[in-house]
Amino acid sequence: MSGMNKLNTALQTHLGVDGTRCFLLKRAGETTRFTSIIELTSGFYADWSEYRQAMRFSYATTTDINNAAAQVTHIGYGVPDSGSRLEVYAIDDPTRDIVAPSNGDWFWKFYAVKVRTERFTIPTP
Repeated sequence: MSGMNKLNTALQTHLGVDGTRCFLLKRAGETTRFTSIIELTSGFYADWSEYRQAMRFSYATTTDINNAAAQVTHIGYGVPDSGSRLEVYAIDDPTRDIVAPSNGDWFWKFYAVKVRTERFTIPTP
């Protein structure tokens, strides 16, 4: 696990809420359903970006997630409710709102806005 991954995991552990889960999602066609691309199990942290007026989901990893990042349209995030559902955040403009690590910045950044009317149901294994 990289140092930046450990940092984000520590931030999530100490400042986040127990049981928080984070999924990169894509919309399943012209429906209200989502497909999970990948679950971020460590190295993720979410906070509010005042400048962007959106949630900033930071993810530190040494794994290549370029393919997942190219597909993501939404993020499922939070503590699951009794129906195993998470709140959904929409990535409005992938060319602007998904920032890959570069120039010494080790974090992927996904900027997304909460969609109040949509939920993602966590698939059962």
